[in-house]
Formats: sequence, C-alpha cells, structure tokens
Amino acid sequence: MGTPIRHPLVDEITERVVRVESRATVVRLSAPFVDFLSRPVLAGRRVALVTPESSRLTIGLRSALVAAGGVWAVTTPTGYRDGITGVDHRTLDEAVAAPEPSLDPEASPDALPATVSPAVSVTTQLSIDVTLLHTAAQEAVLGGALEAMGLAIGGYHPRAWGGSEPLEKAWDTWAMTQDARHRAPEPSRYLVEGSASPPPSRRASPPGASRRRSR
Repeated sequence: MGTPIRHPLVDEITERVVRVESRATVVRLSAPFVDFLSRPVLAGRRVALVTPESSRLTIGLRSALVAAGGVWAVTTPTGYRDGITGVDHRTLDEAVAAPEPSLDPEASPDALPATVSPAVSVTTQLSIDVTLLHTAAQEAVLGGALEAMGLAIGGYHPRAWGGSEPLEKAWDTWAMTQDARHRAPEPSRYLVEGSASPPPSRRASPPGASRRRSR
C-alpha cells in the first residue's frame, strides 16, 4: 500500500483517506496547508478536510483543495455533506469515493446525485478561470493581465499577494515575477487580494531590470 504521508496537519490515515480536521470559523490556506497539499498522497488515498457546519473555507483554500483532488467533508447528524457539491454521504470513505467536483462551467447539473442538502443561504459569486502562458523571456512580467481584468470587471486594484494566507506582501508585479522565476521550472500558485481604492505607488525596479506592463 505504500508509506502514507506524515505531516503535523494529518489527524488520521486510513486505507482510503488522509483526514485533516479543523474547527476554525474561517479555514485559510495557511503555509502548513500549502506544504501539506503539495505532497503526494500515496496508494490512491484522497485528502478529506473535515469541518463542522459553522466553518467556511477561503476561496484560496477551496481552489487549492480541489486542485489537489481533495474533499471538503462537513459533518452532519447523519454523516457528511460535501461542502463543495452539497452531496450527502453516510461515511467519509463514501465521500472520498465520490467523483471529484467538476471544474467545467458547462458541466450538466444532472450529473450530480439527487441527495443534495438544501442551501443554508444563497449569495452571488463571480468566478473566472484564466490561463496565461508567458514566454521565458527576461522582460516578461507577471500580473498585468490580472490588473487589467480587475479594473475591467469591477474597478478593483490588486493590493496584496502571496503563496499562503494571510497575504502579507504588498502588490508588486516585479517581486511576484522574481519569485516565480526562482521557482521555475516548478509551477507557482499565488493568491491576490484587491479593493476599489488605488494601491500605493509601486517601488521602482532595481537598476537594469526591465518592467513591461500589459494594458
């Protein structure tokens, strides 16, 4: 069966599940969570983040958990409810055996099982998936497309960025680009927060560095 991963966040490892529990009101993509989700889960096990009904996940953690093939299992009186799809399950093994949630916006809702819990509350949320390919050129700078998209959609400006939450780095396209260069050829995942107010003036690039901003 292979040797399961070892990590301080892991509460239990079974034949099918790597269980992580949290009772936080807001569960964030902390640095330990980033490290945990980046590790391979062996022998077909799936990560199951188990929380009470009162917990909420940040968008960053939800996205990273889905990308890692994990499951958000909300405890209920009769078992577990998938916090992403809303499907009820009797056991955690049943929850992780269910198909991974589809990221396809064209996917038919008829593909979901009929046992879906009623919504506790309803709100509107806009989600946009964008893939950008940058050439490995010295003058390439990340972040310009995100700035333009935020302004076009709602007049928002990026204000902070980072690889884990809370975001503590002031928005700086040059710094983010250098961080990505340092990680290459490994992929980089970043979180960005914004607001309608303009960000502070950016610092100048180091001497000799080239900055190009797409509009």
